[in-house]
Amino acid sequence: MASTTNQSQFFEKELGLSGSDLTDACEIDALLSSLNLSQSPFAKHPFAFLISAGSESLPILWNSYLQARGVDESEALAALDAIACILMSGGNEEYIEVRVRTELKDTKAINLAAALAKCLALCGDDELMREQVTLLAHDDPAISAMAAQLLGYGRYQPALPALHAMISPQFFLQSKAVIWAVGQIGSLDSLKVLSNCAQSGFRTTACLEAMGKIGSLLALPSLIGFILQGSAEETKAALGSLAQVLHENRDEGETLQLVRKEIAPILVQMLDTASFSKEARISMLICLSRLGVTLERQNFSRYLGLSLSTTQVDQVASYFMNRKH
Repeated sequence: MASTTNQSQFFEKELGLSGSDLTDACEIDALLSSLNLSQSPFAKHPFAFLISAGSESLPILWNSYLQARGVDESEALAALDAIACILMSGGNEEYIEVRVRTELKDTKAINLAAALAKCLALCGDDELMREQVTLLAHDDPAISAMAAQLLGYGRYQPALPALHAMISPQFFLQSKAVIWAVGQIGSLDSLKVLSNCAQSGFRTTACLEAMGKIGSLLALPSLIGFILQGSAEETKAALGSLAQVLHENRDEGETLQLVRKEIAPILVQMLDTASFSKEARISMLICLSRLGVTLERQNFSRYLGLSLSTTQVDQVASYFMNRKH
């Protein structure tokens, strides 16, 4: 099953961290506080409480949007973003789809129209999806890229042949959005296309991240190849995607035992190499935890490249040694 998150969202969801947090002067406190698993990934959203309540909050959020749309655009956008968060978590599409479709036809504000279109795409609105497939061929790369994004949000499988054909330097300006959409749709048929593109050197990191979102163990040979032989950025992307794939498949016990024999020794050895970023190290630790590898607690300071107290080591180790998070 494909993941609905990109790598940065994966780290925010799993660890409550963004890339900037990992290099911040307060990174130890940030890392430790992030291991509070009861914290919602939407904790910092202005409508966090309503998002956590799920579908039952949709009428309230929709009314908040209607009240704010002509008065406070930022408030209206926040309400639509909260609706999108609920829809991405499997919220009630029926309530919102008809309302958003009607509102989108009448909206003149560009930012609001884009947010409404995202919500409608997340509902899988067939009319909108078919329209976006046509817009992929638009002469304006910005319009084409937006169409690709909406198809990704809608996870619209019929668009894949057209999207695959656009993973090419010929469509350079929109190619990153196209690759993102392919990963979001999450079809196994896309793995070979993405792997070939990554091997060719075109949009390599984007392709690796998309492979992680697809979430299939079939991506492992390509990911491991870039972990061992890629540039620093490619290795980091491949490690992040490997973490996503292993997380998605963490209950595949027998299969993971075979994977563990091949990958675990490599990752443990890499943790002792000083050149890797903290984000890459966190990916390695997530991978090892999902593989059920037990690491020595006293080594976590070295693994993360951080100076940790005994209490902090215990907190960090407790998280990373639990493969089910």
